[in-house]
Amino acid sequence: MGPLKLMSAVLQRCEALMLQSKVQFVLSHSHADARGALDREPFQPALIGEDTLVAVSAPDKVGAPQHPQSRRRRSTVPILACTSESGLGRIVQAATGHRLEPIPVETVLTAHLASVLRTMVLDGRGIAWLPRTLIDDDLVSGRLVAAAGPDWLVPLEIRLYRDAPAQGQAREAFWSSAARAPSAPA
Repeated sequence: MGPLKLMSAVLQRCEALMLQSKVQFVLSHSHADARGALDREPFQPALIGEDTLVAVSAPDKVGAPQHPQSRRRRSTVPILACTSESGLGRIVQAATGHRLEPIPVETVLTAHLASVLRTMVLDGRGIAWLPRTLIDDDLVSGRLVAAAGPDWLVPLEIRLYRDAPAQGQAREAFWSSAARAPSAPA
């Protein structure tokens, strides 16, 4: 197949690179309420996986969330958020923004990377919506706990996007392989 070059950037930058034909593929999280520049013609998505965003907090001494997300809270809930340029930031805002309005929240940190937010949550600095695949070990070990009920879970798709025209034999082979991934639709 030949050498591959992997670039890592916020989704907004990746979309711009694809729109300028500077990259052949973009791998990102996706959600129906947070459609982006690649969710229209001529771009083609392939569903290659699924994940879930979970609102998490560090536990207190008895294992309850230090920072529970609750409409009954009297104090402000500290939120650790992905930037709006990131795919996860865009998704969390679309899926939870309107639901957070009646709750006293304060965004105390924004970052491009979910891994940075994970570190800050582990340090007890607030709540963040993080992909379950990133924090599953933390949840199992009790280092992190759910800070909100199951109605605050945000389902995600993991999609690979490409421009519609044929792009050469190696690229088509890569696309075909990704599109046949076990969780891809038939």
